Amino acid sequence: MERHRFKFISLAISLAAALFILLYPLRPLDAGAYEFVFWYPGGEGTQKDAEPIIAAFLNYIKEKTGYEIRGRYINKTDEGIKYIKAKRPTFGIVSWITLEENKGKLPPYKEIAATLPLPHGTDKEIFTIVGKEGWEKGSELLLASSIPISPAFFKKYMMPELDKEVTITETSSIFALLKELSLGNARDKAVLLTPMEMHTFSNLKVDWKGGLRVIQRLKPIPTARLIYFGDDLGVADRLIQALLAMQEEKEGVEILGELRLKGFLPLHHTP
Repeated sequence: MERHRFKFISLAISLAAALFILLYPLRPLDAGAYEFVFWYPGGEGTQKDAEPIIAAFLNYIKEKTGYEIRGRYINKTDEGIKYIKAKRPTFGIVSWITLEENKGKLPPYKEIAATLPLPHGTDKEIFTIVGKEGWEKGSELLLASSIPISPAFFKKYMMPELDKEVTITETSSIFALLKELSLGNARDKAVLLTPMEMHTFSNLKVDWKGGLRVIQRLKPIPTARLIYFGDDLGVADRLIQALLAMQEEKEGVEILGELRLKGFLPLHHTP
């Protein structure tokens, strides 16, 4: 009798365990580490340069969530698309410009939080055109930018009132170009500065800066987004809770500062 009772209890436990697995399948973490891509086309540095900062960020998240996460920094558009298609990362922090410019080229994802970048610390950012008098003359605007921006994106989101064609050239030497403009070279161009670049420019103490002026502050656009390629929003919520805690703790604030972030703003309700 006891033997039959034991078998019945064992069977019940086995059925309950099987039902639990069916209803609550193992998260990808149990099969290995998550992948987290930091994708900022036109951004500074290399993967090697970014590794210490990314490691500190992901180690902090691991302490709060238990998640094992590998990180990758990419600052080229094509490389980012190839990486995401091949590796299928779980999370990413990606510039909003890049997301909009490459719709349809990426696997499905959810925008789960907005970054709050320094120096302004809000979920909108304003780019600024800096140049010399007369830059806007002619039938076409010639701009230079450190990040890849298409004319179509620029006219739709940043300067919708523009009634002429625009050409935007990408450059890795934005401040060298500003100096050239100030000294009278390439007078037919102006420079499109990111908020951080504008902050740096405003604090420059150099003689040649006097030859330039702020021409226009453009329409605000959303900041970089924290995106999630998975389906289990519980996984995403747990990460968001860790990030919210991060901006309340000294260690977390220091790590965020290295990433030039004040913090994150959730874009959906968390439990």
